[in-house]
Amino acid sequence: MEYGATGIGVFWCIIEMLYEQDGSMPLSSCKSIAFSLHVESNIVDGLINNFDLFENDGENFWSESVNRRLTKRSSISEKRREAGKLGWQKTFNSTNVRQMPNVLPANAEQTKSICPAIKEKKRIEKETSTKVEAKKDKLSLAHAKELLEVRSKKFYDSLIPFVELYGKEMIRAFYDYWTEPNKSRTKMRFELEKTWDVKRRLNTWASREKIKHTGNENGTEIKQQQQRQRAREIEELNERLMQESGE
Repeated sequence: MEYGATGIGVFWCIIEMLYEQDGSMPLSSCKSIAFSLHVESNIVDGLINNFDLFENDGENFWSESVNRRLTKRSSISEKRREAGKLGWQKTFNSTNVRQMPNVLPANAEQTKSICPAIKEKKRIEKETSTKVEAKKDKLSLAHAKELLEVRSKKFYDSLIPFVELYGKEMIRAFYDYWTEPNKSRTKMRFELEKTWDVKRRLNTWASREKIKHTGNENGTEIKQQQQRQRAREIEELNERLMQESGE
């Protein structure tokens, strides 16, 4: 793909957004999508309008595969609702029949067997729904992690022009510190800042490193001066002892 790993991550994020927006989004939202994903708008625009990944009518765009899945999901939900209504209707009718004096005992036994069946049906539906949501959360987390790696690579690339000025060691330390992810691994440390200008941040980082280095040098120089002073004192003491011995 023309946009490499970045394009793959952005594509899957757009797919997730389409699921959340019931299958379609306006073409005018390309810039806002790019802003939310921290990528260039031409990447989002290219993925939507080129490569035959999405369809559009000049105003909105969509994915045929997403819409098919949404339609199937809606159909399944509707069938389950109808089945639930039918089950409750049967329970209601059976209860009324049981209360009539001319009903055979077999009908009463049938009514008793319906309630456990409904409970079992609900339990199965709940388990299925839980598994589906868990799978969806897992996929979303995988997409978020993949996108985090893409943004981390982009951040690294933004530091390359400053390697000659500040050196590889400082740039690497700067990168390691500011790309530390949060607990959910959805954002990096620099993305949690209210404002961010990489040039100014690097300048501040370099100034602090210089102060720290100067402090270490001063401490070493003071220690060396103390050692020289101590050596002179010992030398003077030895000279006095030799003079006293000669007398």
